[in-house]
Amino acid sequence: LSRKQSLVVASLTGQTVVVRYIRLVDVSREQLAGAVEREAANNIPYDLNDVYMDWFVLDEYKEEGRRVTKVLIVASMREVLDTRLQILQNAGVECGVVGVDSLAMADAGEACKVFAPSESVAMIDIGLSSSSIQFIKGGVSNFIRDVNWGARELITAITKAQRCSYEQAI
Repeated sequence: LSRKQSLVVASLTGQTVVVRYIRLVDVSREQLAGAVEREAANNIPYDLNDVYMDWFVLDEYKEEGRRVTKVLIVASMREVLDTRLQILQNAGVECGVVGVDSLAMADAGEACKVFAPSESVAMIDIGLSSSSIQFIKGGVSNFIRDVNWGARELITAITKAQRCSYEQAI
């Protein structure tokens, strides 16, 4: 394969990534990186030296006369990401972008312009064994959670409630 043909987009999922929303009050642009780093140290359940971390300003607004900056922080253990990248490299492909599964839904919705500025939206991705839930208000992500519950558990619940076979529940 040529280099151009082997460039891939990879993503991290569920428990392999930590997503946190923080609110910073009266923090200037010059102070933002340091403030995010301090908040990450308090909100990420790992030593920051052991994670790859990125952040993005979601929104800036005034609240009771104070400037509020809403920031999304994403972190993954270095070992997890390094292993994933090594597997791709061993397969002969180069990773161009690493994303987060649960954020991909909102990215797709935004790219397709499905969010109206004034609406609130709940996006739910139900997989076989896990699901992702995300709430978006005014085009800004406000809450995200990955849960270890998916279609398998849903189908099992239907079989019990309806007293039917797995095939009938599907």
